[in-house]
Amino acid sequence: AHSGNGIQSGATGNNEASLPVSDGADRPVRVVIPPRPGRRTSASPQTGSAVSGSHAGGGTGALSVGGRERTFAGNNRTPVSAQSGRGGVGSSRNLAGTVQGMPARELTFEELARMFASKNIRLKQHGDISHRRNPNSRARLFPTAGGILKTMDIPPDTEYTCMVVDGIHNCTSALDDIRKGNITHCFIEMSACTGSCIGGPVMEKYRHSPVRHYQSVVNFAGPKDFKTEPMDKKLLAKTYSPLPYSRKTPSRKEIEDVLLKMGKQRPEDELNCGSCGYDTCREKAAAVCQGKAELNMCLPFLMANAEQFTSNILENAPNGILVLNEDYEVQEINPAAMEMLQVENKQDVLGSHVIYIMDPDAFQDVLEGRREVRNYKDYYPDIDKYLEMTIIHNPTAHTLLAILLDVTEAEHNMLEKEKLSRHTAELTDQVVMKQARIVQEIASLLGETTAETKVALTKLKESIAFERESK
Repeated sequence: AHSGNGIQSGATGNNEASLPVSDGADRPVRVVIPPRPGRRTSASPQTGSAVSGSHAGGGTGALSVGGRERTFAGNNRTPVSAQSGRGGVGSSRNLAGTVQGMPARELTFEELARMFASKNIRLKQHGDISHRRNPNSRARLFPTAGGILKTMDIPPDTEYTCMVVDGIHNCTSALDDIRKGNITHCFIEMSACTGSCIGGPVMEKYRHSPVRHYQSVVNFAGPKDFKTEPMDKKLLAKTYSPLPYSRKTPSRKEIEDVLLKMGKQRPEDELNCGSCGYDTCREKAAAVCQGKAELNMCLPFLMANAEQFTSNILENAPNGILVLNEDYEVQEINPAAMEMLQVENKQDVLGSHVIYIMDPDAFQDVLEGRREVRNYKDYYPDIDKYLEMTIIHNPTAHTLLAILLDVTEAEHNMLEKEKLSRHTAELTDQVVMKQARIVQEIASLLGETTAETKVALTKLKESIAFERESK
């Protein structure tokens, strides 16, 4: 979160956060946008940090962080001011824009980095300027583990044991001991973030360096307090009302009912792994009853559900499913695939090369990128079956997934249809040939009859002509 432990310094009322920069000199800062564009904002006299004014147009401006100046370049200037924080990110962000004289808005480091990137702002390195460190800046130690204690003048003869506890689990354990009365006469500085604010979750995630960040803050902090004017106590006071709490404690039966829904039927199923954020499974179940948590916040429960869901798909899918690693070794095979490939015992093929149950050429082609295998049909003589196969390569999991469909019956039906079609075509050809032959025979007979008729008619004509001449 925003650097600042959410605790005021009794001596100065000041603390600072850190701004990650490219040269590793990370220091506390809080960047805010002034209420009105173009308005020049000045530093609060309690903070000891300089503030830049508005920038219009191009050119360069100065961003002073805790007294250390840095130059940035870029276009489209937005009025930006920097000042030290006075509390944790939650309290200061809630306060921003609600009190006269306070910033209109406060940014976390993550938001600050995004803002700089969107405005093309780059921080310019100035080399080692530790000699410009303000000696009156002890409060800059606040965002480090033990920083509060370091800003306090602790009498050597105090009867209190002063200690530092950081990290959420360590803080929880310490608070449990305090509640039980096991710890007395102690002054404890607690930080939920490991390493305090410079190790907070909103610090730049990919440039986090606990040692370098701690060294940067310590080297830039002075040995004495800031010189400030006393503040009105009214400005340092805030009244908080207790939040209403009406949730009743769930009964044992309600908790056990939730545990059953989470798959925890026996005491040994209650792993108490803490992945949900609660120390025990029963605490998590009670939170579910109170509406503060969800069933799916249990990691073992989610994993068991996912495994059961996957198992149901594999066991009941009508298509064959075969999973290989990139060495073509069988990792998983479902019952449908076992029936297709005539595998009697699953354990006989797990870990074995796929060549023992089917041709690996298609898998090799997919893995080496030579071709895609989608709805590819082939005949496998060893099992006397036609299979349609789709192979998917998952480079992230280093696996090959084959989905098999037995199309033997469909192929046989198609072959039978083709055979019947060929037979029908042959019969048709025979009928046509026979009909052509009959036509030829008829034509031949008709030709002979016509010739005989012509001869007869000719003789009849000649006979009639002879009779006429005789008369």
